[in-house]
Amino acid sequence: MKSFSLNMSAKDRATGRFKSRVNRALMTAVISAKREKGLTQSQIADRMGIDKPTLSRIVNGRGNLTLKTIGEISWALGLRPDITFSEIRHERQGRSGTLQSAMGEARAESAAPACRRRPVVPPNGSGSYRTPER
Repeated sequence: MKSFSLNMSAKDRATGRFKSRVNRALMTAVISAKREKGLTQSQIADRMGIDKPTLSRIVNGRGNLTLKTIGEISWALGLRPDITFSEIRHERQGRSGTLQSAMGEARAESAAPACRRRPVVPPNGSGSYRTPER
């Protein structure tokens, strides 16, 4: 039986984890805004001046997520993104560079216990949910 091994530098691993946290925070902010403000994904995309499939790709982590895009999505949702830098602690316990919304919708990963994950409910209302991978 063959096993899979991936050798990543600490820098690449930290960068990948940061990008995952940003995508998760963005997805959480969009889902919360849709619920709380009664917005559809099409309305959010219209406010940004893009089409719905493009917004969907960005929110699901498959699109080009730039600082400009984060700013545009935040503006469309009526939020202000904040970025916080913190010291890197032990690799398994610490998190650095968390992105948080001004309204606290996306809370800092460093504040959550490592074993506790918040489920993300899909906007289609299917009743099933998945937990984002770390």
